[in-house]
Amino acid sequence: GEGTYTNYNATGETNTNLKENTVFAIYKYDSVFYQSNPENPLHYCWVGFDGSESEKILEYLGFSQQHLTFESTNPTRLYKAFLHLFETYKKKDKYSLLSDFFHLMTVLREGNPIKSSLEHESKNDLFVRMENYIKMHIMENIKATDIANFLHLDRCYFSTIFKKHFKMPPYAYIKQQKLFRAEILLRTTNYSVQEIATLLSFSDIYAFSAFFKKHYGVSPTQFKKSLTNANDR
Repeated sequence: GEGTYTNYNATGETNTNLKENTVFAIYKYDSVFYQSNPENPLHYCWVGFDGSESEKILEYLGFSQQHLTFESTNPTRLYKAFLHLFETYKKKDKYSLLSDFFHLMTVLREGNPIKSSLEHESKNDLFVRMENYIKMHIMENIKATDIANFLHLDRCYFSTIFKKHFKMPPYAYIKQQKLFRAEILLRTTNYSVQEIATLLSFSDIYAFSAFFKKHYGVSPTQFKKSLTNANDR
């Protein structure tokens, strides 16, 4: 079928047209909307997974915050792998399910014409991985040590090359991304200011409000109210 896929994350809004054989990823914490074309409705399969290796699996498949979709070159084989996984799921055999899950991941990767190549990672790829890790974990209370450990880098070396590339230290970049995410949540959701403060792992609503006002000149409550007034005009 056909449809549209809209993703809101710290990098902004991404709109993609969905069509037959499109594969798309949804990252944890991203705000996502996808809908069918009424004249040619979407029919799709999906599998959800989480855990400490989930981001590495998505990376292995060739996904990133900059590349959320691709057109599969092996759709028939991919569909069969999905069906087989679903049948195994019904049998409640966790070891067979695990095997079929990784088979599906392999088929997905083989069908992506622009696969990630972690084995021959350039320095630019390393900075992309830093950025993606921060954006995927921005709702958490992440620190520079967490990113360095994820990338298997010495903490001091990581901070040095990060600052040189992004023109700011890791903690400042993380704060910047939290602000971007806060603005997206205020613009696109009905979450209260208290809920957004909690989602972004601030100690309390007062710390979040002070942080937001310092950079935007208004409190998050005033910011959200201005959006409502603008929509009512």
